[in-house]
Amino acid sequence: DLLMEQEVGDNKYAAPKSFNETLEEMADVAISVGIMERWTSNKRVVKGARDKDVPWRNDDFGTDFVFDDVVEALILYKDLYENFDSIEEE
Repeated sequence: DLLMEQEVGDNKYAAPKSFNETLEEMADVAISVGIMERWTSNKRVVKGARDKDVPWRNDDFGTDFVFDDVVEALILYKDLYENFDSIEEE
């Protein structure tokens, strides 16, 4: 009897959340920031996409622009400025 009274009086303890409750909360956060689009019916994740504001595009230099062109540009830059310390400055 004393144990029952003690349990009723000490009901401040919150039972831990179930795995599904925690999973649903995490999914809501993931959806709100865009890294998850939705759940499938069997709780599989459909990835979301986060758009990035990139000021350049891969085709800025045309379709014949290849990696060798990048290497050549970096070699030329290093010859002109001796190092890459200020490469991000305009």
